[in-house]
Amino acid sequence: MTQVMPLPTVYVITPDLDRQPMNFFSYLSRDDIQYVHDASLEILAEVGLLVRNQKARGRFAEHGAKVDQQTGIVRIPAIVVEKYRKLVPPTITLRGRDPSCDVTFPRKLPVIATASSAPDIVDPVTGVTRRSRSDDIARIAHLVNQLPGFDLFSISTLADDAPPAQFSLSRFYPALKNCVKPCRTSVYDIREARQVLKLGELIAGSKQAFRERPFINFGYCSIVSPLTMDFDSTETLMFFAENDITAYGTVAPMGGLSTPMSLPGMLTLMNAEWLAAVTLAQMSKPGTAQIYNFLPVFADMRDGAYAPGAIEIGMMNSAVCQMARFYNVPSGGYLGLTNAKLSDAQAGYEKGMSPLMGALSGG
Repeated sequence: MTQVMPLPTVYVITPDLDRQPMNFFSYLSRDDIQYVHDASLEILAEVGLLVRNQKARGRFAEHGAKVDQQTGIVRIPAIVVEKYRKLVPPTITLRGRDPSCDVTFPRKLPVIATASSAPDIVDPVTGVTRRSRSDDIARIAHLVNQLPGFDLFSISTLADDAPPAQFSLSRFYPALKNCVKPCRTSVYDIREARQVLKLGELIAGSKQAFRERPFINFGYCSIVSPLTMDFDSTETLMFFAENDITAYGTVAPMGGLSTPMSLPGMLTLMNAEWLAAVTLAQMSKPGTAQIYNFLPVFADMRDGAYAPGAIEIGMMNSAVCQMARFYNVPSGGYLGLTNAKLSDAQAGYEKGMSPLMGALSGG
C-alpha cells in the first residue's frame, strides 16, 4: 500500500460527506482504502480471531462464521462481515441528564471529550502526585459541566477509594451528580453494568423513565490485540447490544508489540479487529449504533514502553477517518496525548499536533 507523506493533520467526529461536502486532508488514496478493507476481510476469513466467550462463538456460528470449538478460533467469511457491517447506522446519540446537552455524531462537529481513566492525579492543592479518588471525579465533572468547550465527560480518573464491589458505581455516581452533559466510561463486567444502570433508573425516577431516555453511556475494549476477544468485554458487548444500551467499543493496538510497526500493517489489523467487533454487535442486535473508535499507540523500541505522543498517532487518525467515511459510520479517537514527563514544551508540541491532524482530517 502506498504511503503518502503526511501534511500536519480530544475527540472529533467524522462528518457525512454526502450531506456536508468538505475537503479534508487525506492520508490514504482510494485504492489504499479498498486495499485495507480487502486485506481486513482476508484476515478475518483466513486467519480468524480467538474468541474466549462461548456464547459469542455460538452466535458467530449461528450467523455463518466457521468456528473451531476446540481452539476457539472463529473465521468470518467476507460475505458475512459485509452483510453485518452495513447494518451499522450512520449516526449515534450520546445522551446527558440535560437533553439540551445530547450529542448526535456526526451532526455535531467536532465533539470534544475529556481523556479518561487516569489512575493518578496531581493534587490541585498540594501539587503532589497521588492515586485518584472519587472526589476528584466530582471536581472534574463540575468543571467539565461549566466549560463550553467540552461536549462529553469521559470519566477522567479511576477511584482508588471505591469499595471493591462498587468500583464503576463509585465513578459514575460523582460524574452524573456533577455533570449534566453525556458521561461515559467502561465497566469490568455485566454485574457492574447492572449496578450503574440501576443508578440511572433511580436518578430518572423509574425504570421506564430511564428506558425512554437512557442518559448513561458505556465504552468497552472488546478486542485484545492481536485478534483476540476476551470473555468479559465480549460479554458486555453482547449485553449492551441486546438491551439497547448506548455503548461503543475501542480498538487499541500497539505498533511494534501487538501489531506490525508499519502504519499500513497496523491499520489493516486494527480495521479487521473493529470489523469483527462490529459484526458481533450487529449479530446481537441489528442496527446497534457504533463509533469507529480507536486508540492506536506505538511502543518505544528501546524498552517497549507506551508512547502515545508519537506523531504517527495523528497520521493513523487521518487514515481511520477515511476508513470510517468508507463505512459511513462516525469515528472518534484519543488524541492530544504526550510522552512528556512534565508539563513542558514537549508536552505542548505533542498535545497540539495530533488533534490538529485530526481536525484537518475531519475526524
